[in-house]
Amino acid sequence: MCNASMIEIRFDELAHYKFKRSGLIEFLQTHLLLPKFPLCCGQTMKLAIRSSVIDGHAFRCLVCRTFSSIRKGTFFDKFKLSLYQIVMLLAHYCEGIHSQNFLIKQLEIGYRQTVVDWKSFVRYIFINHVLNHSSQIGGHGIVVQVDESLLCKRNYGVGRILTNEVLWIVGGMDDTAAVFMDLMVIQRRNALEEII
Repeated sequence: MCNASMIEIRFDELAHYKFKRSGLIEFLQTHLLLPKFPLCCGQTMKLAIRSSVIDGHAFRCLVCRTFSSIRKGTFFDKFKLSLYQIVMLLAHYCEGIHSQNFLIKQLEIGYRQTVVDWKSFVRYIFINHVLNHSSQIGGHGIVVQVDESLLCKRNYGVGRILTNEVLWIVGGMDDTAAVFMDLMVIQRRNALEEII
C-alpha cells in the first residue's frame, strides 16, 4: 500500500531512534516532516531540550523566550503518542504488520483503542490518497485486476432504505502498479462497467 518510490528505510535503522530523540527529530526534519527553522519575532527559533514535553525538545525564541512545539503545523500536531511511536506505527503498517498485540507490546502503547484508532486513521489516509489520485489505467496488452467490496448494507436485507444503504468500493491495479479506486452507491452491471 505504501509507495516504494518514497523513503526506503529498514526497521533496524528506525529502531535506534527509540532512545535518540534528537536523531529522530533531525531525520524527520531532513525529510521535511518537521520544521527546521521556524520564525518568531523575526528571528529563527533554536531547538532546545525540554523534558516537560513528550518529544523532549521544543523550539525556543531567543527574543521573547517562549517555547513552541516542534510538531506545530505538521501532521504530528494533534497526536499524543511520541514521534517514535508514530513513525514506527506507520512503518509497521506499511510493512503489513497489523497485529494489535504486537504493536502494543513492541511500541509500549498503553491502550488497545489507540492502536485501533491509528490503524483506522492510516487506512483513511491511504484510501483518500488513492481516491484523490486515481487515474485511468490499463491499455493494449496491459492486464488490469479489478475487485470490489461491499462497505455497508441493511442487516438481513430488512429495514428502511438509507441513502448509503449499499455502498461499494471498486478498485483496480495494472501491471505497471498504477491504481484506481472509486465509490459507488448501487452496484449494477452497467455502473461497474462505467467505472471500468
